[in-house]
Amino acid sequence: MKAMCVNWKEYESTAGPVTFCELAAFNKKVEAGYLETIGCTSEKRKVCAEKMEMTGGFGLVPEVSTEVAVKKDLVKEIAGGMKV
Repeated sequence: MKAMCVNWKEYESTAGPVTFCELAAFNKKVEAGYLETIGCTSEKRKVCAEKMEMTGGFGLVPEVSTEVAVKKDLVKEIAGGMKV
């Protein structure tokens, strides 16, 4: 059932298989560009969530952070349109 992703973790435990996405499990903020770079598309996240639900009862996938984009816009606005 390998997801073939560096952030995908999978192992056997005494209670059965454990599968999870390390990015989501540790609530790491990620930008859309990074997710695209590693092949973590919305379709892929859906597949990963389904695998987790099948083995653990629920699934948690990375959420795209817009925080960086918002900060850049704020800086431009605060600077009164000057290049920053």
